[in-house]
Amino acid sequence: MFLTENLSAQYIFDNIKTKDGLADKKVINILHDSEGYYWFGTLNGLNRFDGSSIKVFNKANKNAPGLPDDYVNSIVENTDGTLWLSTPVGVSIFNKWTQTFTTAIFENYTKSLNIIKLFRDKYKRIWAFTYDEGLFWFDTKKQKFVHFKGDEILKNIGIFRLGIAQDSLRNGFWISTEHGLHFADYEVSKIYNQTNNPKQWQVLNNQHIINAVALDNENNLWYSDQADKSFHHYNFKTKADRRWGELLKKPLIEFGDGANKLFVDSQGTLWISSWKYRSFYLKKGAKDIEQFDYAIADPNDLGYGFFYDCYEDKKGTVWIGTLNGVSRWRMNHALENIIHIPSYKAYIDVEFASINDMLLGENGDYWIAKEDGLFYLKNLQATPDRYFISTKDLSRNEILTATLVNNEIWCTTYYGLIAFNPTTKQFRNVDIPHLNIEKISILHENRPYITKIFRSQGILPEEEENNTLWLYVYMDGFYTYNLKTKQIKRYLLEAEYCHPIYQKKPGEMFVLTANGIWFFNKKQQKFDKLEADCLKGLALYNSVEDENGYLWVGTNNGIYQIDTNGKCLYKMTTSEGLLTNSVSKLEFDQLNNLWIGTHAGTLGYLNIKTKTYAVFDFKTRLPFHEYWANFKKNPKTGQFTVSVFDEILVINPQKLQHKEAVQKAIITDIQVFEKEMPFTEKDRLNLTYKQNYFTINFSSPDHRDNVALQYAYKLEDYDDNWVYCGRRLSASYTNVPGGNYKFLVKVIDNQGKRQEKTTVFNIYVKPPFWETWWFRLIMFTVFLAIAYWVWQLFQKRQEQRKLMEEKERKLLEFNKVLAESKLTALRTQMNPHFVFNCLNSIQECIVFEKYKEAQNYLQKFSRLMRLVLQNSDKNLVPLSQEIEMLNLYLELEKLRFTEKFTYEIIYDEEDIDTETIEIPPMLLQPFVENALWHGLLPKKDNRVLTLSFDLVNDDILVCSIEDNGIGRQKSHLLKKNQTSTKKHISKGIRITQDRLNLISLQYNQHARIEIIDKEDTEGNPTGTKVVIELAVG
Repeated sequence: MFLTENLSAQYIFDNIKTKDGLADKKVINILHDSEGYYWFGTLNGLNRFDGSSIKVFNKANKNAPGLPDDYVNSIVENTDGTLWLSTPVGVSIFNKWTQTFTTAIFENYTKSLNIIKLFRDKYKRIWAFTYDEGLFWFDTKKQKFVHFKGDEILKNIGIFRLGIAQDSLRNGFWISTEHGLHFADYEVSKIYNQTNNPKQWQVLNNQHIINAVALDNENNLWYSDQADKSFHHYNFKTKADRRWGELLKKPLIEFGDGANKLFVDSQGTLWISSWKYRSFYLKKGAKDIEQFDYAIADPNDLGYGFFYDCYEDKKGTVWIGTLNGVSRWRMNHALENIIHIPSYKAYIDVEFASINDMLLGENGDYWIAKEDGLFYLKNLQATPDRYFISTKDLSRNEILTATLVNNEIWCTTYYGLIAFNPTTKQFRNVDIPHLNIEKISILHENRPYITKIFRSQGILPEEEENNTLWLYVYMDGFYTYNLKTKQIKRYLLEAEYCHPIYQKKPGEMFVLTANGIWFFNKKQQKFDKLEADCLKGLALYNSVEDENGYLWVGTNNGIYQIDTNGKCLYKMTTSEGLLTNSVSKLEFDQLNNLWIGTHAGTLGYLNIKTKTYAVFDFKTRLPFHEYWANFKKNPKTGQFTVSVFDEILVINPQKLQHKEAVQKAIITDIQVFEKEMPFTEKDRLNLTYKQNYFTINFSSPDHRDNVALQYAYKLEDYDDNWVYCGRRLSASYTNVPGGNYKFLVKVIDNQGKRQEKTTVFNIYVKPPFWETWWFRLIMFTVFLAIAYWVWQLFQKRQEQRKLMEEKERKLLEFNKVLAESKLTALRTQMNPHFVFNCLNSIQECIVFEKYKEAQNYLQKFSRLMRLVLQNSDKNLVPLSQEIEMLNLYLELEKLRFTEKFTYEIIYDEEDIDTETIEIPPMLLQPFVENALWHGLLPKKDNRVLTLSFDLVNDDILVCSIEDNGIGRQKSHLLKKNQTSTKKHISKGIRITQDRLNLISLQYNQHARIEIIDKEDTEGNPTGTKVVIELAVG
C-alpha cells in the first residue's frame, strides 16, 4: 500500500494566460464593466476580454495614444461608461468606444504623480490615491482632481497599493501604510489615525506595518500585520482585535512577511495571498485554513500562489489577478471537484494510467480499478490508498472491473479473477471450477478473460439468485456461477462482444452486443433478440434504462430511445444539438438528466422531458480526453462522478438547475476593409459611402465558458430575416446603401434559449452627395422649375396652337365659303356658256330652215335646261342624273352636227349604283363638249365617242371620256387659224379643272384629272382620252 498526498481540490479554476492573448503575465487589477467586458491592468498595457478573445491597448500596438504609461495598476468605470486608469505617472481617461485616451488634470500640480489606486464611492465620485502626495478626488465642476482636506498626514507615510479598501457603511477608505492603519472619512473630510480617533476604533492604535486590508460581509475588518507575519480580524461591535490563529485548530502556517492581499467573497470566504508565494482560503465559519493547490501543469489550479487583485462579478465568479495570468473560480459551477488519482509507470509508457471502473460502496466510499492497481477512497476528499496485485510484474496490476462479492472486491483482469480482502488487504486468485476453458478462444496462462461480473434480480429462483454470479467471458458468452454449489451454466449468445444492461424492473435483463440487443427470456431461460429496425447497421456502444423502462442507446449515429418492443421513440443527433454523433457513454443522474459522453471527448447532459441538451464544459490536467470510462451516481449525496483517464470529475447536478442566464452579446469592433474603426460614440458608428463594406465582430462574456453558445444577427432594413451563424463571431456586409441601420445580435444558450435582451448597435452610412436629402431637394427644386418652365412653354404653345387652329378654322371656313362661291361662280360661268352654245345650234337650225330638227332640239334643250337649273345650286348630284344630262346633251350635239358621230355610255349596273353614287354636277360635260368640237368635228368620218364609268376599291369612281378624233396637237394647229370668237370654247375645261382642285382642297378628298393622247404604232394621233378620278366612298 502506498499513501499519496491529499488531492482534494474544492476550488476548480479556469486560467487565462499570455498564450491566450494577455499582454503580460502579471495582472495587477481587474474590472467587469457595465457592458460586459472584463478589463485587466498589467505591466504592459490595458487588456480587454470579451469572452472569446483579448485585445491589448499599449504603446507597442500603437493603439493607445494618450496613455501616459503601459503600467496600469488600477481601473474604475465612471457613470458615463469611460474607464479611469491609474499609472505611475498620472490618471488616464479611456473612451472605450472611440478608443481614445485623455489625461486627467490635478489641481496645482504640473509634475507627474504616482497614482497607486482609484476608487468610485457610493456618491459616484472618483478618488485617486498617490504613493507620497496624499489623496485626491475629482471635482466635476472644476473638471480636475483636487486635494482631500487634511490629507497632509498621508504624505510620505508609504501607502500600500494592495492595502486600501472602501468602507461604504462608514463612508470612507481604510488605508494600509508603513505607520499603521488610517481611515479617510469622505463624509466629513477627515483623516483618522492613532492620534485622531474620534470613533475609538482600537484597530487604529496598531502602528505596525499593515500590508493588506479587507472588509467581510458583516463590515468587520481583516488586515495583515507584518510584525507578527500574520493577519487579524477586528470586530467593530465588540472592538475585539484578534489574530487569526486564535480562531483556528491547526497550528499557524508560516506566512513569511505576512499577507500581501486580502479579499472576502460573497460567501464570506477570506482569500489570502502571502509574500511566500502561497495562497490560502478561510471559509466562513471554518476552523481550519486551507491552501490553494498550485501546479504549473494543472489547468484547474490557481494560476500562481501570489495574486494582486480579486474581483467578484454579478454572477458570483471570482477573478484573480496573479503573477501568472488571470484565474477564475465559478462558485455556482456544477463541477465541484477534480480528483487526480496518481499514476505509476507500468507496462505502458505514458504519463497516466486510466481508470477502468469505479465501485461505489454503501458508505459513500469508492473502489477504483485502474491500469496500475486498485485504489480506495474513503470519501471524495480523502487521500487515496493504492494496492498492488504484483510488485514483481507491474503489468499484472491492471484491473478491468471491480464488484463487491461477499465482503470482497472481485476484480477482473487479463489473467482471470482476483479477489481483494479489504480487512487483510490481500489479493487471492479466484478459480471457477467446471468452466470449459477448451471452448474459450482467449486465455492468459490457461485462465479465461472474464470482462464482467454482476448479479441479477428476479431472473433466477430467489434462493439460487442470492448465491449466483453472472460472468461474461470475452468472445465466448454468459455464465452463471453458484457460489455455494460451485455449479456453472453457459448461455449461448450469437455475438462476439457484450455489455450487460440492467433494468430496474426485476425479472428483466437486456444485453447490448455487436449483433443488436438481446433480452433474457425468464421462462425459457435463454437470450432472445430484440428486433429494433432503427438500430440495424449501427455500431452500439452503450445503453441505459430510464425510469419508464425505455432504453437509451448510444451509437455511431447518435442516441436512440426505444421501448421494450424495439420501437424507436426518439432520436438525437447533431441536428438536435449533439456536437458529435459517436456516443460512447450514457448514464442518468439523480435528477433524471441523461449524461452523454462521446468519442470526441465532449460531455453533456439531456433533459429527457424537455429534450434540451447542454454541453458541460471543463478542462482537465491532460490536454485531451478521448473517452469516458465510468459514470456513477451517489444516491446519498446526489453527486455524479465521471472518470476520464486518471481523473475523477465530481459534479453536483443540483447546480445545473440554477444556471445563470447568458449575458447579452457585445459589439467588440467593426472593421472596414479589414481595418478597425473606432466607434463614433457608444452604440454608434458613422461611415462614409466609401466605407460601406464592413465586418461587425461580436461576442458574449460567456463565450469561453459555454462551448455550445451560438448567435443570431440581423441588420434591419438590409437583412430580411435573422441570420443564425452558430459560433461564428462576425457578420460581413458589402455595398450597403446609405442610411441609418440597426444591427441586432442575440445570444442562444446551449439549451436553445435566446437572450431576451437584444444588443442593438446603430450604424450610419453617409450616402454620397447625390443621395443626400439636400441634393435631392435641390434636384427636386430644379426639376420643379424645369417642369414649371416646360409647363409654361407647353401652355404657351397650346395657346398658340389654339390660336393657329382658330385661325385655320376661320381660314378653312373662309376658304370653304370662298370655294363654294367659286364653284357656284364656275357653275354660273359654265351654264351661260353651255346655253349660249345651244342657242347657237338652234339658231343655226332655224337659219338653215331645219324646223323639225329645231323643234326636236328645243324639246331636248328644255329637258336639259330643267336638269341644269335643278342642279345649279347643288354641290353633288346622283350619277344617274349626270348620265341623263350627258345623254340629252349628246343628243342635242348630234342634232347640231352636220357630220354624223356615234357615242355610247358604258357602266356595269351590278357594280355601280347610279342612284347612291354622287358627283359634282356638270363635271363631265365640258370634256364631252371639247371631245366633240375639237376632236371629232375636224375628222371627216367614223366619229366615235365613248363614256365609261368604273368603280375601283368601292370608293374611287373612274370616269373616262374617249374619242377617236384628230388629237390635241392637230387641234391646236387648227385653233391658230380660227377667229377669236371660236377660241373661248376650251374655257369649260379650265373651269372644270379648277372645280376639281377646289373639291380636293375643300373636302380633302381624292380628285384627279388625266388627259391621255392616243397614238398608233407609227406615232400618229388616234384620239384623246380624259380620265377623271373622284372619291365617292
